[in-house]
Amino acid sequence: MASYGKFHGVKNYIAIVAKKEKNMEERSERADAELVLYSQTLGLNTCIVGKTYKKTKEIIINSNEKLVMLISLGYGENQGVSHPMKPISKIAPNYDSSPDWFKKGIDSVLLAPTALNLMNAVFMINEDGKVIAKSKIGVCRKENLGIMKYFFELGSKKKITT
Repeated sequence: MASYGKFHGVKNYIAIVAKKEKNMEERSERADAELVLYSQTLGLNTCIVGKTYKKTKEIIINSNEKLVMLISLGYGENQGVSHPMKPISKIAPNYDSSPDWFKKGIDSVLLAPTALNLMNAVFMINEDGKVIAKSKIGVCRKENLGIMKYFFELGSKKKITT
């Protein structure tokens, strides 16, 4: 099913399906990120497959639902490989002058397993001290925002309320 990257022999996928409603992609991908991390604790390897798959008749979706993402699941040949990362300034423009908790959150975001390895979101602190996270234009932007927010909250130990 997947046609991006070095996929071969993958027989198991988890379909992330959500009810069609506002912010469904972002909300479902927070759960997706948790599932990926949990799978790793079980010794399984995963890969978030975003927009590079073909829908099949094996995935049954009701008319009020949408297939948001797939996760490949199994035993990989290795534990993953590093990919080139965007400069921190593209994800958190004020990283250097930010408090330590914010930096820990961004450091965690840089480890997030985003779809297509895209880091298409930006994080800032507003004048009230709240974290603002916004998606940038691009493929899987809403889905990746949910994953990145989840990882930010894990690293910073703070909830994003916006």
